[in-house]
Amino acid sequence: MPKWPVGYAEIAPYIAKAAEQLGISSKFFDPQAIFENRGVPVDELVDRKSEILQTKVFQIAQDIRLGPKYHDELGASPNLRIYHHLNLTQVRLRSDGKEVSHLDCATLNGRKVQVRAKVFALCCHAIENARLLLTSNDVMNVGIGNAHDHVGRYFMDHTHIFASRFIPGPEFPAAYDRMYADLFHLNANVGFTDDFIRKEKLLQYYCRFNPVYMDPRTREAMGYVRDGFMAPGDFAYLRDVATMLGEVGGVTRFSLSRTNLRHIQPDYYELEHRLEQAPNPDSRVVISDRRDALGSLIADLDWRILDEDVRSFKIGQERIASEFAALGYGRVELEEITRDLVESRIAGHYHQIGTTRMSDVPEDGVVDRNQRVHGVGNLYIGGSSVFPTAGYSGPTMMIVGFTIRLAEHIEKQLAA
Repeated sequence: MPKWPVGYAEIAPYIAKAAEQLGISSKFFDPQAIFENRGVPVDELVDRKSEILQTKVFQIAQDIRLGPKYHDELGASPNLRIYHHLNLTQVRLRSDGKEVSHLDCATLNGRKVQVRAKVFALCCHAIENARLLLTSNDVMNVGIGNAHDHVGRYFMDHTHIFASRFIPGPEFPAAYDRMYADLFHLNANVGFTDDFIRKEKLLQYYCRFNPVYMDPRTREAMGYVRDGFMAPGDFAYLRDVATMLGEVGGVTRFSLSRTNLRHIQPDYYELEHRLEQAPNPDSRVVISDRRDALGSLIADLDWRILDEDVRSFKIGQERIASEFAALGYGRVELEEITRDLVESRIAGHYHQIGTTRMSDVPEDGVVDRNQRVHGVGNLYIGGSSVFPTAGYSGPTMMIVGFTIRLAEHIEKQLAA
């Protein structure tokens, strides 16, 4: 499988700029520093005790809404026009197919508009980017950028399954408790070192620890009581109150866990296994024969997993369980991870990745290292659809970083 044409050293300055704009620390690979920056009382992390385990920390940006943040700056730009409710319906190429001539756009109330420019950047999500390239086929009958049949393929998401439960001991670090870390706007999980992943030929995997304080029926009753507090006149409300009173200890501990005064030990943790998905050419966006309100053909998603995905889930769980037992963190009540179990429980995170993958040569992908569609001189693609692999982390940081890089590249091209 072709690798990324862009290395970390080249993208690192743009990722740092993205972190600054999102108001988070750029010390992504130093969990201790991230914990200390947020004031988390950290016990010893697995990194210090295990040769194969590694802490994976996700920072959660707070109070960031890009619209309000950049509203005034965008509005004051003399060279920028912003249109709402205008939908791109087709990308139109010149007759020789080497450049975009214009875009056809339309509104739901019937207005049609053509957009002309020197350079075009298509920055929709991975399904829509692929759909537009595939359906804009009046000049190239296979679709734009699809001479080698890569458009729409290699669709990936960050997959996860719930399986097994972990009974913690007193040595289990509180930092890995999902609800506790969330109080500090962090998400701390346990994965593996790069050396171990390469040795075992695994996909990037990590385990999230979701605390359980009470029977699921009690938790559900709490939600009903909260939602129905202002109208408690029916029998169902009283039944839910009775359910809560029947497990008042769990309800109390759950309520206390929502404060950061101290960590409250749960009854057990539900294990959530998360995985980067292997690139699979058969996992793809395809075009249906149905049309939307604008008359555009609708995309379907044929999302598939490989045996490699199942194997990484399985080995990941097994090694987490064995290492935790050896460290004295507690014990895992294991469910066997099989393909049937994965297929029945697997879900994604709306992290749409792939479908217009980046490559050095047209035979291996859709866009080049600068995100320009191979063979089309003035058309660029933005977003996680250009990612050749998914990694284990959410794509937002990389999307923002690569978009800053793309903007600088286009600026230089226009100035040349």
